[in-house]
Amino acid sequence: DVELEATWCKIVRGRWCFVALSNPSTSFVGVWQILSDGSVKLERKYYFPGPVLDGLVDDRSNKIHIAVTIGTS
Repeated sequence: DVELEATWCKIVRGRWCFVALSNPSTSFVGVWQILSDGSVKLERKYYFPGPVLDGLVDDRSNKIHIAVTIGTS
């Protein structure tokens, strides 16, 4: 198994948690739903060929957009 570290995290609307887990050569952004009982459920994973260095969230009334900066591996 390859060890990954959290490199970016953002909670949006108190309901969604976006977390980037990275190492020098690969990463993924996980989208977790925060449930009413406080537990979390992984909804999606998006993989990238390098480390996530930073991210931005654009929270509109009916959509959430994220943008991440990917480093070279």
